[in-house]
Amino acid sequence: MITKKIDELLQKHLQKSVAIEYDHKYVKRGTFLLYNISGVNLNLILKTNKNDNRNYELPIPFDIDEVNGNIELDYTLILRSGSPLVKAL
Repeated sequence: MITKKIDELLQKHLQKSVAIEYDHKYVKRGTFLLYNISGVNLNLILKTNKNDNRNYELPIPFDIDEVNGNIELDYTLILRSGSPLVKAL
């Protein structure tokens, strides 16, 4: 199940300096303190450079993998148009 995989990967990065990247830009940085899976959300708590604890709520990804020491959250959605499968529906 995806929550077990999230646990396995995120536990290895607790208490480490991390940066959250989106579209090749760093959007958040800090020390990764804690995470929690609540319903359909993944809550990450980072300690910022200003010693503030910030909670970032993300939807649970469809898939999660570790690539070159980085954790990649997959939110890929594909809407196909004109394929044989769509026409069959």
